[in-house]
Amino acid sequence: LLNYSPPPVKKSGKKKPGFCPKTTGGLCILGCNDDDDCVGAEKCCSNGCGRTCQIPTAEKPGFCRVFPPDTMGICALLCFSDADCPGAKKCCSVGCGLTCQTPTAGEVQHSAGALQSESCLPLHGAVLITRHKGSLLPSLSAGRN
Repeated sequence: LLNYSPPPVKKSGKKKPGFCPKTTGGLCILGCNDDDDCVGAEKCCSNGCGRTCQIPTAEKPGFCRVFPPDTMGICALLCFSDADCPGAKKCCSVGCGLTCQTPTAGEVQHSAGALQSESCLPLHGAVLITRHKGSLLPSLSAGRN
């Protein structure tokens, strides 16, 4: 019995351009871990249950408004990428969460593609609002001491 393992692939660790398409539900399989696992321009995206390689959507033109680093905005996840926003609006960080905003001509900071959960620090009694299949669902945060 021959046990063959392919040679390790060097990963760049860089995210590919574009945004993951809107999740619509999918198979609960883990087809990739990060963008390096996908061929060509495909990105490793959530499909609603697992992660698969998908063709990215383009970012809309314009930039998200710049917020000071200590800004704490509404904690609502109402979009995940520009594709979730109507018309020319972009999915932007508002300090804590993501909402559809009218783009500016200024310099980009805190766009949905760059957001890692940066300043979303739970506060005592805070409520995080998320969009799930078109409905807004509140979830209580545990808070922090």
